[in-house]
Amino acid sequence: MVQGVAKGRDVKEFLMAQLTKDLEQVAQCTGKSVDDTIILMHHILHNMRKFKVVVVSSPWLFKHIFKR
Repeated sequence: MVQGVAKGRDVKEFLMAQLTKDLEQVAQCTGKSVDDTIILMHHILHNMRKFKVVVVSSPWLFKHIFKR
């Protein structure tokens, strides 16, 4: 991801630009403001930490963890 940093460009500046772009895209998708999107992301991350949510990227694992 950081490979895209142009020579002479600060990594912090690059990461902030990427974060800003991502927040703007989520705001556009949800029809909310960037401020509302930041609050939404805060709540999602807080709840993931609070409830110790595990992200399952494997369809096989997901199927076996949540089988009915």
